[in-house]
Amino acid sequence: MPGPLKQAILALVAYAFDHRGEADPPPIALAEPWLAPYRRVRL
Repeated sequence: MPGPLKQAILALVAYAFDHRGEADPPPIALAEPWLAPYRRVRL
């Protein structure tokens, strides 16, 4: 697994752990810096 994807997963897991018990899902912007290179360009 590429390093940036591991970092994104770890950031989301850490956020979920810190905010456990809350109903809100984690914001995708939290992992955006690591996921950006893997997004497709929309035309």
